[in-house]
Amino acid sequence: MHYLIVDDHPMTRQAVIESLREPGDAFAEVGTGEEAIDYCDEHSPDWIIMDVKMPGRGGLFASREITTRRPDARIVVLSQYDDELMAQEAWAAGAMDFVSKDRIAQLPEILTGLLQKLTGPRRSGMRRRSGRPTRPVPSEPTGGGAPLPPDGS
Repeated sequence: MHYLIVDDHPMTRQAVIESLREPGDAFAEVGTGEEAIDYCDEHSPDWIIMDVKMPGRGGLFASREITTRRPDARIVVLSQYDDELMAQEAWAAGAMDFVSKDRIAQLPEILTGLLQKLTGPRRSGMRRRSGRPTRPVPSEPTGGGAPLPPDGS
């Protein structure tokens, strides 16, 4: 997997990378929404893990821009706060899920659950930390983040 981790705090970026790291994975890191947009203009990461609040244009703006340019982009928005209104704004901006930063360690299961919603449980492409295929994850909630809106977007 190719991940883009977008957060203005290097320690948070490292925590995300450590929770997702599997052999063969590639990680890119940027610290602003503008850098995320620029990166996605040149590269096509499998997943974008995006902080919602950063200096300059934040994660919601960047999510909107990236999904406008790349409708197939898979973005998960992170926030320090588990806020339903912000989750709704993240979905409206094109994010697949909204996850509180206190659930970073659960990102592998969350992404697996999202992939299973997109592709079905057989071929999600995600692995557990052991490298074995994951078992199906219940669809509601999406594995620790806020559930997808009723229309599935």
